[in-house]
Amino acid sequence: MMSGSPRHGVGLIGCGDIGVSRHIPAWLTQPAGFRLVSVADPTPARLGLGRAAAGLQLRDAHLAVEELLGRDDIAVVDVCVPPHLRRNIVVAAAREALEVLDDLLD
Repeated sequence: MMSGSPRHGVGLIGCGDIGVSRHIPAWLTQPAGFRLVSVADPTPARLGLGRAAAGLQLRDAHLAVEELLGRDDIAVVDVCVPPHLRRNIVVAAAREALEVLDDLLD
């Protein structure tokens, strides 16, 4: 992890309505030790909404999931994408040895 980064940096994948209106606000109120540090979404407009809701810098918003998964300050990935897209993202996160929050894996 980068110097000064939180113990459990969180990356949120998917800045749709649920990600932006439910998951981001929940992460922003988590106790010390967890901090939302990055978001990813392939749709620029949705990515912008997620970045703004999370209060992140431009460098912390990624159009490609792989960019988020490759960050050294991410320990937890919150997957907020449609069910048909989840499996590949969860597998990729597991290959990076990241903890995964995915309540809808089919």
